[in-house]
Amino acid sequence: MRVLETPRLVLRRFAAGDAAFILRLVNEPPRLRCIGERGVRTLEDGRGYALESGAAVIDWARESLGLNTLVAITTENNHRAEILLDRLGFEFGCNTRLDDVELRLFRHTEPEKRP
Repeated sequence: MRVLETPRLVLRRFAAGDAAFILRLVNEPPRLRCIGERGVRTLEDGRGYALESGAAVIDWARESLGLNTLVAITTENNHRAEILLDRLGFEFGCNTRLDDVELRLFRHTEPEKRP
């Protein structure tokens, strides 16, 4: 089921047939270290897929779900993700720990609702 589309991307819900791929993806060492990018294009690739899909998800969350505030979480050394979040308009909130992993929390608030 398609959730949203951009001119270059189709984002859809996971399907049962995706299970084997997702299992391999989330257990690769780079991803385990810092939610890495293997097989996924990033902002630094110069292709802008991460920026494009992130902006589309923000718009969808606002328009379809009516959400005013969005939250993003990265591991502490995932600097590429932080650059992307900054470009998408997220602001750093705080550091926290979960299961001995240092995490950084960010939030995105609609401009007219920002404190």
